[in-house]
Amino acid sequence: MKSSTNPYSDVGSGPSEFEPFSCLPCRQRKVKCDRRTPCSNCIKAQKECSFVPPVRGKRKRTKPPREGLHAKLRRYEQLLISYGARLETSENEDDTTSTPDVSSEADQASNNNNTNRTRNARDPYQLDGSNSVLFSKEGTSRYMDSFLWSNFGSQFRQSGSDEPEPLMEAAVTDGFNHKTNDIIFDSANTGDTLSNRRLLSTEDLATLYLSDPALERLCQVFANGVDPLAKVVHLPTFVVALQHAHRNPKHVSKDMEALVFSFYLVTISIMDEEDCTQMLGGPKGLLHSRYRLASRQALLDAGLLSTTSIVVLQAYVLFMMGARNAHRADTLFIYSGVAIRLARKMGLHRDGSSLGLRPFESEMRRRLWWSLVVIDFRMADSLGIRPSMDLMCSDTRAPLNVEDKDLHPDMEIDPPPRHGITRASILLIRCEIFCFLRTLSPFSADVRLELISSAEFSTTTKEKHINELEDLLEKKYLRYCDLSDSLHMMVSIMGRSAICRLRIHACTPRRSAGTGIHVPRSDREIVLANASKLLGQALMIFNTASLKQYSWQISECHIWTVILFVLIEVRHQKVGPEVDRAWNLIWEATAKSQQIFYESPGVLCRTLRKWMVEVWDSHAAALRAAGSRDPPEPDAVRVMRRCIANSERPRSKLEDHISSRSGSQSWENLGGLQPDRVLNYASENYARVDLHDFSDILTFEMNTDEWLQWDNLIAEERWFS
Repeated sequence: MKSSTNPYSDVGSGPSEFEPFSCLPCRQRKVKCDRRTPCSNCIKAQKECSFVPPVRGKRKRTKPPREGLHAKLRRYEQLLISYGARLETSENEDDTTSTPDVSSEADQASNNNNTNRTRNARDPYQLDGSNSVLFSKEGTSRYMDSFLWSNFGSQFRQSGSDEPEPLMEAAVTDGFNHKTNDIIFDSANTGDTLSNRRLLSTEDLATLYLSDPALERLCQVFANGVDPLAKVVHLPTFVVALQHAHRNPKHVSKDMEALVFSFYLVTISIMDEEDCTQMLGGPKGLLHSRYRLASRQALLDAGLLSTTSIVVLQAYVLFMMGARNAHRADTLFIYSGVAIRLARKMGLHRDGSSLGLRPFESEMRRRLWWSLVVIDFRMADSLGIRPSMDLMCSDTRAPLNVEDKDLHPDMEIDPPPRHGITRASILLIRCEIFCFLRTLSPFSADVRLELISSAEFSTTTKEKHINELEDLLEKKYLRYCDLSDSLHMMVSIMGRSAICRLRIHACTPRRSAGTGIHVPRSDREIVLANASKLLGQALMIFNTASLKQYSWQISECHIWTVILFVLIEVRHQKVGPEVDRAWNLIWEATAKSQQIFYESPGVLCRTLRKWMVEVWDSHAAALRAAGSRDPPEPDAVRVMRRCIANSERPRSKLEDHISSRSGSQSWENLGGLQPDRVLNYASENYARVDLHDFSDILTFEMNTDEWLQWDNLIAEERWFS
C-alpha cells in the first residue's frame, strides 16, 4: 500500500510508516533523517534509533534595562540639589557598577514601602516609623519622622553633633522671644489683674522658694495625694532634685525652676485652708494665686512653646493640674492640646525601646505620655468633643506595674512587673479603659466614650464587652485591693466607677434622644442602679477621712452630671427601693455643695435646683396616688423652693448692687500678689440663663440639643478637674 506524503492526512485510518519528527541521533548529529523506524542513518552507523519528541526552547524576552541603585541615587541627588540642598560627594563612590544583589535589596525595600502604603490606605492613621529619628541629649529630645528632615539629621550625628539645633531649631525660633510670648496664658480669663504686662524677674522668683521644713511637708502631701493619681515624675530622683534646687535657688536651671514652682502649685491646690495656714502660713487663695503666677513665669522663662525638655513638659502637666479650678474646661482643653503637640515633638508617642533609649528613660516617657492621653481624653469627653487624633497615632506601650523604687536611671533592663497594687495602678487602669475603647473602634483614630453607646452594638454585645473588661480589671488589680489601705481603696473605687460609667453610657437615654426609640425598663434600671453606685462611690471619697487627699480628682460638675442621670430615671420610676436610695444620695450630695442653695449661684445650680423640686413633687404625687401618706418634705426642698421664689420676683436696685459686689472679697496683700478672683455669678453666669432655657427634665429624651446645652454649661464652669 502506497503511503501518503502527509502523516496527518490519514489520522485514525491506521499506523503510518513515517514518524512525524527526526530521530534523536540524527538531531544530535545534525543530519537529515528519513523518519523511518529505524532510519537508514542509524542502520548504517549501527546505532539504536529512538524517536523522542523534541522540546521547544523558551523564547528569550527582551526586558528594558533596570535602573541601578547608583543611577537612582544620582537622580535623587539632582532633585535635592534643585531644592537647594548641599550634598557632599564620597571619595569611595563608584557610579559605574551596580551589583544585582544591591538592586534586589532596593527592590525589596520598594516592595516593603508599597506594603506600608497599602496598610496605611486601609487605616490612614496607622503609625509608620520607617523614617523616624530621635535626637536626645541631656534631658532634651527632638523627634522627626519626615524623610527629608530625618536624613538631614543624620548628617549631624556623622559630624559629632547629637541634636539638629543649628539647622532646624534655630530656623523655627529665629526672632522669637519666648519670655514675652504668653499667648496661652490669658490673664483676662483667670482674673490675674496683677499679671497684666507685669513679669517677674529671676530675682523675684528666687524669693518665692519655700523653707526647708515647708518643702518637706509639701513633698509628703504630693507623695500621698498627687503622685498616685498622676504618675508624671519619678519621686525618689525628683525629691533629690528639689532639695538641690532649694540649696541653690539662684543657680538652678530654668527647666528645673519651672518644675519646682509647678510642684508648689499643684500641691497647694489639693490642700485645704487649714493645712495651708498651718504649713505655709497664709490663706490658700493667696498662696495659690502667688504660685500660679510664679509657675507661669517660670514656664515662659524656660521657653515652653519651643522646648524640647522633658522636665519642662512635666512642669507644664503639673501646672495644668494645679490651675484646674482657675480656668474653664474649654480653656484647659486648649492647654492640654499644647501639651500633646509638645509631647509629639519630643517623640513621646513612640515607645522608647524602639528608639534605642535606656529602660529608665523609656519608662518615664511612657508614664508622661499616658498621663497626657488621660488628661486630654477626659477634657474632650467633658466638652462633648471627639478626642484628638494625635492620641491614637502612637505605639507607646503602657507603663510597667512597678513602684518607683524598682526604677533607677542606671538600670540596663526593665524590672519585672509586680502582681498587685502599686502607685502606678490607677494610671494603668485608665490605660486599660482607653485600650478597651480602642478595640471597639473600626479605625485606630476613632476612640471615644460614645462607642459603647453606639446602636451598632446590641445590648447583649455591650454587656459582654463590659463584663470582659471588668474581669480583666478584677484579675489584674481589684482582687489584690486591701480596703484597709487608702491607696488600695482608691484603686478599687476608680476601677469600679469606670465600669459603672461604661454601663451608664451603654444604656443611657441620651443615645435615643430625638430618635423616637423607646428605652426599655431594663435599661432604665441599669442606668439608675449604676448612676446611684457612681454617686455613692464619689461621696465615699468625700466622707472617708483617709480618702480626702484624693478628693481633688472628683469635680462638682462630675457629681452634677451623675445627679442628672439619677433625676431622669427617678422621674420615670417615681417609687421603689432604688428610688428611695437615690433620693438619699441626692440629698447627701447637695449637702456637700452649699452653692445650690444660693439665690444666684449660676445657671447650672439654678437648673438642677428647679429639676430637683419638680422631680420631688412628682415622687410625692406618685406616693399619694399609690395610697401612701405624704412623705415629709426634706429641708433641702424647702430651701430650694424659697430660692426659686426669690429668683422669680423682680429685684430692687439696691439688691442688684449688693449682688454685684458679693463676689469681691478683701484679702491682705502679701508680696504684691492677689488671690484668685471669686466668680461673680450675678454678672457672669446669671446673665446667661436665657441661653440655656431647660423647660423640663424629660426633654432630654426628645431633643439632643438639650444635651449639647448641658455640655456647654459644664464647659463654662471652673470646678472642672
